[in-house]
Amino acid sequence: MLRAHEWTWEDATHVDELREVVPDVVVNAYTEPWVNWLRAEARGAFDEIHMYEFLEHTGHQGDYPEWFLFWEQVWHALKPGGMVFATAPYGLSRGAMGDPGHTRFLVEDSFWFLDPCQYKFNEMKRTTMTQYLIGFHLCNKVVLAAPTKKDGPVEHLFVVLEAKK
Repeated sequence: MLRAHEWTWEDATHVDELREVVPDVVVNAYTEPWVNWLRAEARGAFDEIHMYEFLEHTGHQGDYPEWFLFWEQVWHALKPGGMVFATAPYGLSRGAMGDPGHTRFLVEDSFWFLDPCQYKFNEMKRTTMTQYLIGFHLCNKVVLAAPTKKDGPVEHLFVVLEAKK
């Protein structure tokens, strides 16, 4: 997590569950303290949040209230216009399915539900999109949600979100 646009990695607040990597904040992605830390300590503190190979360890597939609560806390932690940069194993790729610690499987569509503009777009096209944002206070713009691959099958997902406040 980063505090300023003019930054070095020394300026970052490193959050991890492994004490061995000497993070600034120790939290476990599988438990409530991660959300509690964001709620209590980080309100409006960050220009950027970087989450690399993290999201697949949060929550449980199909638990949409937990998914949106997590993103609501991330949104609150960002300054207006703050950005999220994230990577995760792609959907049902070997990397996603092979790790017994992965509890959520993500594709680019997983992030469109965080962007209110997508709901309006789907209404105009008269297509269905379950309205999950009711009751949650967040507004993100999906800047990019795209699978990445070199040779062979898609293995990773790269995501960029912008907090609209």
